[in-house]
Amino acid sequence: MAVGPVYRFNRDLLIIPEHTIEPNQIDAELESLKTALQKATTELEEIRTLLEHHLDQEHARMIEAQIMALTDIELLKIIENDVRMNHRNVVQAYWEAMNLYENLLKESTYVYQQQRLCDLQDVKRRVIHHLQIEEAYALLNWVRRPFLSANGSRHRTLSTSTIKAPWDHNPSGWA
Repeated sequence: MAVGPVYRFNRDLLIIPEHTIEPNQIDAELESLKTALQKATTELEEIRTLLEHHLDQEHARMIEAQIMALTDIELLKIIENDVRMNHRNVVQAYWEAMNLYENLLKESTYVYQQQRLCDLQDVKRRVIHHLQIEEAYALLNWVRRPFLSANGSRHRTLSTSTIKAPWDHNPSGWA
């Protein structure tokens, strides 16, 4: 038996915090989105290069759709407006905007567009991963507020213990 804090890591579970931000945090939120988009673009460009070298140009072109999704001006405007006008945190704003796009692809009668859905979902996971890794300690603090998991269920706890932020750590308080 062990005594201490418990952290559960689930690569497939995206935690989408549901909280608003203060007006003075807007620019920092949007800057973190820009950084996450740059990191995701760099990753995808590296994957594209590997595909070109090890397979062929046709396979490498599949990555282009994902890179294009990272630079979609209309999508970025939706996210920025949501953060600026509604003071929504950037993770939630990005999640909601990408869900809009995903739903449009799901409703399409064109098979090609429906097949691009997995590309869009990969991009969404990639960007949210970078947004959350950048703010790992802040993410722990967000858990103390209501949040949505990727499956849409509301959470406040992890397992049977509330996650505590590092600055809340009190060894005698953990069971």
